[in-house]
Amino acid sequence: MKCSWKLCFLFLCLSALFSSSAAVTNPRDVSALNALQQSFGVGDLNWPSSTDPCSAPWPGVFCDSSNTSVQMLILSSMSLSGVLSEEIGSLSDLQDLELSFNPNLGGTLPTQLGYLTQLQTLSMQSCSFTGPIPASLSNLTNLTFLALNGNQLTGSIPPGMGQLSKLVWFDLSVNNISGPLPISNATQPGLDQMKSAQHFHFNNNSLSGAIPPELGGTPGGPLLTNLLHLLLDSNAFTGTIPDTLGNLKALQILSLSNNQLVGPIPSNLTNIALQNGTLQQLRVSNNQLNGTIPDLSSLFSLTIVDFSNNPYAQQPYPAWLNQTTFLETIIMENCNLFDQLPADVLGYPNLEVLRLANNQLNGSLTIPALIGQNITLVSLQNNSIMNVDQVSANVNYSRVQFEFANNPICGPNAVTKPLPSQCSNITNGLVTWMSPLFGQNTCLNASCPSGQTLNLQNCSCADPFVVLFLIRQPSFSDITDDLMAQLQQLLYVGLNLHPQQVWITNATFTNDGRVNVKILFFPFNSATSLDQTTVTNITSRLSQQNITVNSTFAPYSVVFGSGLISGSSSSSSLPKGAVIGIILGGVVVVLLFVALTIYIVFLRQRAKKLEEMSKPFASWGGGGGDNGEAPKLKGARRFFLAELKKATNNFSNSNEIGAGGYGKVYKGTLLTGELVAVKRAKEGSMQGAQEFKTEIEILSRVHHRNLVSLIGFCYEQGEQMLVYEFMVNGTLHEWLLGKMKEPLDWHRRLQIALGSARGLTYLHENIDPPIIHRDVKSANILLDDKLTAKVADFGLSKLAPGADENQQQMSTQVKGTLGYLDPQYYTMQQLSDRSDVYSFGVVLLEILSGRQPIERGKYIVREVRTALDKGGLAAVRSLIDPSLADVPMQNIEPLLDLALMCVEEKATDRPSMNEAVKQLEAIAAQNHLDPATLSRKHEDVYSNMDVLSKGDDSSFQYSGVYAARAVEPK
Repeated sequence: MKCSWKLCFLFLCLSALFSSSAAVTNPRDVSALNALQQSFGVGDLNWPSSTDPCSAPWPGVFCDSSNTSVQMLILSSMSLSGVLSEEIGSLSDLQDLELSFNPNLGGTLPTQLGYLTQLQTLSMQSCSFTGPIPASLSNLTNLTFLALNGNQLTGSIPPGMGQLSKLVWFDLSVNNISGPLPISNATQPGLDQMKSAQHFHFNNNSLSGAIPPELGGTPGGPLLTNLLHLLLDSNAFTGTIPDTLGNLKALQILSLSNNQLVGPIPSNLTNIALQNGTLQQLRVSNNQLNGTIPDLSSLFSLTIVDFSNNPYAQQPYPAWLNQTTFLETIIMENCNLFDQLPADVLGYPNLEVLRLANNQLNGSLTIPALIGQNITLVSLQNNSIMNVDQVSANVNYSRVQFEFANNPICGPNAVTKPLPSQCSNITNGLVTWMSPLFGQNTCLNASCPSGQTLNLQNCSCADPFVVLFLIRQPSFSDITDDLMAQLQQLLYVGLNLHPQQVWITNATFTNDGRVNVKILFFPFNSATSLDQTTVTNITSRLSQQNITVNSTFAPYSVVFGSGLISGSSSSSSLPKGAVIGIILGGVVVVLLFVALTIYIVFLRQRAKKLEEMSKPFASWGGGGGDNGEAPKLKGARRFFLAELKKATNNFSNSNEIGAGGYGKVYKGTLLTGELVAVKRAKEGSMQGAQEFKTEIEILSRVHHRNLVSLIGFCYEQGEQMLVYEFMVNGTLHEWLLGKMKEPLDWHRRLQIALGSARGLTYLHENIDPPIIHRDVKSANILLDDKLTAKVADFGLSKLAPGADENQQQMSTQVKGTLGYLDPQYYTMQQLSDRSDVYSFGVVLLEILSGRQPIERGKYIVREVRTALDKGGLAAVRSLIDPSLADVPMQNIEPLLDLALMCVEEKATDRPSMNEAVKQLEAIAAQNHLDPATLSRKHEDVYSNMDVLSKGDDSSFQYSGVYAARAVEPK
């Protein structure tokens, strides 16, 4: 078959179209890439020399918009070997170099890395690089992220690194680096000049000398005001702990354990709190510290303290520890403590672990009536404890592991002996956690072909991508189902994966106190392995710390598995025959061109989206720019920063009334005398900024007596604050956990449930478009001076499509709080108003039980259903809050039935919030509540220009108490 001139002409046109649209990569970059491939070993990368690196493109190579120069080289976890070629320095436009997790890639780091002056990210973690850190890295003044941890680097830290004034993340941990920490001198800047630094991770090296006082500030004033983590543990530092470290106002973790430090712990660390700092972890164990442990009670945000194994002067147990209400872990083993423990030591509200072994503590250990809800371990081995005093015989502390070995209480003369297990010598075995899925047999003993792994979340077989997630400074001492579920959700949401793609199989504490978490990443649907794009997304985002995790899991590092991703299939040869070859070639060219065009458009749209996310208020500013102008919204007043500083006493600690991942909440008094709550976002929290904008837009539009009122906002000098009406009685969550003066009685609980339901009904049915809250939970139900319930925190809320059918679903990324998430929304990402109904049902179970949704890995919904199925209402009685012991079960049963209707698996089986309100009104009437509680005429429902109510006032009038339909037990 001969080629006609028309076909030939078509081919030539297509070829010309492609060649004119796809630029050719700079020959300098092509030469550098070929040299890299040769130094890594032929076949590792499978870069085809017959194609253009940018136009093709080659795996792991990302170019600029004109496809002429290489800007990103992402080759993490690619089984690379050999060495890094000096030709790397020829990629002069490179901005991101990622070579991490290639354990066979080694040799010395080439000096030519210093030529990459455009570089912003340099990540070479967990490879086998040796030799010194090149001094030329100090030329990379655009670097924001530098991670060389997990190699075999030697020598000292180059003094010139202080020139990296933009560097945020600096990680040299787990190497063999020695010498002192470089500090500024007359000729060059040192670490103390790195004003943008947030992370100094230098642990597990051989660094020596004194910790420089200059890290905390110089005569000209402190520079490291952004430093969050200072990890210097497991080195050879000597001398004292500089008291200037108290000037690091943003410091969250100070880890100095396993060194040779002497002298006392400086009391100046309390200066961190005086500067509105939030030190969360203080670790100084295994040094030669002396003196006594100072009063650090002003460091109110501490969650973990480890003072162990230091030759302190003899001292009693520090009484100030009971004033740091967020403490979860106290480790003071071998600290020369004596005398009797305080009677309230086991009543600290958030305490999980108390380790006081190897001291001289004596007398009795008191178990108070209000023992801490979270305590799991009390270790008192090798002391002189004589007795255990239990204040109330009704206290159940069987969940607590007590360790009394080598105390008189375990001796032959003890009056009341503990259990034998509590007197046995504990060998300090490492805590290990296994996924609950291993014991559920949900896949009916299914098996997989050789080499594949069974995903117990959906019973499919595949080759998962394995990640070892290392939590470096855990704030917890017990690995629970709840903690691992939180981490799993953070990962699949942060990586934009389906929930069933991420499975945490097991986690274990290491000998040095860290936690290794094994994570399997599975392909989606029927694929047998992850595609390379997804692998690159996982490896680069995790290794470059682009996944937001809370302080529970930060800081972390990762190690990736290798050899689990099948390589690209080789291209098949074209069939012989000129015409067929020409036609197929033309089609391929067109497809490549179209694909390339789509890819470029995708990148630009993604960049635009990222820019919009970084400037969430752009649409509010004049001219469309994020220029700091305040939004002009009706119903929300603008406050200036100076006003709110004065109202909150400059955001003093004494005015703080709450804290969370978003930021802190302060009590304030305006010049008018009005009390307000000021919610202040953390600096640089872009996710918080999105929530900030959402909350203003929604709250300025809705007004209801059961919704917290927004008074105003502040958007000035980088500050993002919301000003609410002040709710003097805190949250429902706090009341149910017993943190208030008295427990809520039955009638008040019904009033709170009814008020909350009315607020949610207003959001779902009485404004257009409807609003789905997405984060209904007891912590977001606030109580005023009359204990009127008001739903709060609209940072995650979503505007639903305006429609008569409120069950209409929409696809959206899963957000919310574990324990309250609608199962259908969690697994299928389909959001509807019934998702709020499910969360409200969990709140009703909290109201009945006084328990958190997830405690010790047990889910309240499952617990109640199991008890009801096995033993009926009599079995459920044991799960009801003891403070409701006087309430008959026939009164409790209707509310229990409503709660279980709300938490049905299928959204269609749940009532609407309107129906839930009517049933709650009926329950309230049956319990003889004040009629004013049920009246709608006192509902303060307002309309404004931005809210379109559905119908007139009659839409808010319900036809009396709903009692037509009996609530039948399941």
